[in-house]
Amino acid sequence: MLPYAYDTFWGDRERRLKEKPNEDYTIRCQKQLNINCLSQLAMTAEILPLMRNKPNDGRYLGDYKGIIISLSSFTGRQPIPFWGTYTACKGFNLYFSDSLARENIWSTNDIIFQTQHPMEVTTSMAPTELPSLRAPRPEDYVESALK
Repeated sequence: MLPYAYDTFWGDRERRLKEKPNEDYTIRCQKQLNINCLSQLAMTAEILPLMRNKPNDGRYLGDYKGIIISLSSFTGRQPIPFWGTYTACKGFNLYFSDSLARENIWSTNDIIFQTQHPMEVTTSMAPTELPSLRAPRPEDYVESALK
């Protein structure tokens, strides 16, 4: 969930208040956190015990019981002006996934943790972008990530 592109945090707040005067801006911020951060945390919390408790028969991934692929962003690697909330959320995705990967190595080491950091993918968040090597279609990006 991306705020208005290239606007300050203050400018985004003021614009939202004019567009939707009955919507509390903190609710909008909470929606961003729920979609960009809490969803990853909650899904990982649900899936991880299922993977950990799965018997390892070695048929599919050798010694691994599964893979968790997290979606961060190129913007999550360093703060970017005008996208403060978004880059902070994507930084959370990166650090959360990397923390779990390190924890896994030092404990059971039986799950693969992978974090993706795309620049652009041709979705509704990049409505003017045409599919290319720099900005692949979502289907192509997912296929590449799974390989």
